[in-house]
Amino acid sequence: MKTRLTIFWIICGLRLAITVHAQNGTGENPFELTPRLKDKPQTEKQVREVPENTNPFDLVTPTPETPKLIEPLVRTEEVDEEGPFGGPSFLLGVILFGLVLMTVLVTSLRPFLVKCYRAVLNENMLNQIYRERETGLFVPYFILYLMFFVNAGIFLFLLLKYHHITFTNYPILLLTGCVLLISLLFFLKHLLLAVVGGIFPVTKETSIYSFTIMVYCIMLGLVLAPVNLMIAYAPDELANILILGSLFFIVSLYVIRGFRGLLLANDYLRFNIFHFLLYICTVEIVPVLVLYKLITNQL
Repeated sequence: MKTRLTIFWIICGLRLAITVHAQNGTGENPFELTPRLKDKPQTEKQVREVPENTNPFDLVTPTPETPKLIEPLVRTEEVDEEGPFGGPSFLLGVILFGLVLMTVLVTSLRPFLVKCYRAVLNENMLNQIYRERETGLFVPYFILYLMFFVNAGIFLFLLLKYHHITFTNYPILLLTGCVLLISLLFFLKHLLLAVVGGIFPVTKETSIYSFTIMVYCIMLGLVLAPVNLMIAYAPDELANILILGSLFFIVSLYVIRGFRGLLLANDYLRFNIFHFLLYICTVEIVPVLVLYKLITNQL
């Protein structure tokens, strides 16, 4: 009995010594799960999914993989900002409108245009078509006069576009304003001539001169239609030459029209030279200077 008890304590001591040696030495711990996990072969998917920290009691959350961001689609096409003068489509529509209007009027009112052309060079022809106007043929000339307002407004619009002068961010409003400005200036001039003819005994002369202005403007509107096309699509250097040439032609036509007015007022110059000079300065020179001042202040 004593021998058996001694053997039992010896066996317990050996087992305790083996256990302590396994935990403190180089031996393997039978209760540790890590070696068993390492011994198990793992696939590539399992290795990627297993986090580095395998301690189940660690509360630190493993950092997940950063997802790849989807790059936003970038449009390679540039957006065409029209700006205050409109884009190419707007400019094309404006030029086509002026050319189509000129073509329709030239085709339908060709005889009246021929008479206006002859009246510019011949005073007798001017007096003849003036008498025809008094008999009721005023509407065709008035329609041709409207063509001048449109083409002159387009020319002023292109002039502002070339010098980058604008008063609004909407191109249609700028173009409409140019046409209305030209129309208002000439309407005021005709109104002033009518007032002068009503106050002073020069009713016939002022009426003929008012019609002379209309005839010269009709021919100018006919010339401005193709000029607007060339200015709109010409390079900058060529456009500058075209603008200067057009302004020179307008000034020349203005001077020729002034001499025609002097011939009409020849009988009154000797006795009313002061009133004539007052009219020249008020009606002919001042509006041009005011318009020039408004444009140059924006340059």
